[in-house]
Amino acid sequence: MINFPGMLLVAGAGRNVGKSTLVCRLIKKFSSLQPIAIKVSPHFHQAVPPNKKYIIEAETDPGTNKDSSRFLQAGAHRVYFIQSHDEYLKDAFNELSDSLPAGVPLIIESGGLAKFVRPGLLIFVEGGEKKKNENLRKKADLILQMKQGGFDLPGIGFENGAWKHK
Repeated sequence: MINFPGMLLVAGAGRNVGKSTLVCRLIKKFSSLQPIAIKVSPHFHQAVPPNKKYIIEAETDPGTNKDSSRFLQAGAHRVYFIQSHDEYLKDAFNELSDSLPAGVPLIIESGGLAKFVRPGLLIFVEGGEKKKNENLRKKADLILQMKQGGFDLPGIGFENGAWKHK
């Protein structure tokens, strides 16, 4: 496992549980730190070019309804979108992370990254299906559920290049 103290990783119990909403809230809360946001999807939204196993794109258009555009709207300094099946995600992330500046807070929506990266903080977002992604849930530093009005963000901070939960 690679330690990434500057990474806050948001994973969850399936689709539509509020992961992207939580990422947007975190970006807004820490926008003064100019966080870099990354959206990882195991589903391809476009054709993969020949001889490529994954796609990494910089999101530059805040005017769409895509999650990566919402991250820009929320105040992320930069946003990247990785499309990769799990078996190539480590390669895709390593390629992108080589170009990221050191010490900048990363806020990432991905369940797959937790298989080979130890983030500074792992937040698991639950929905109605508590059994889904149970192994990932057990690794979490913090487990949240969306409530009316959004999420409470208790004691989350970024100090000395690392995410903390107090």
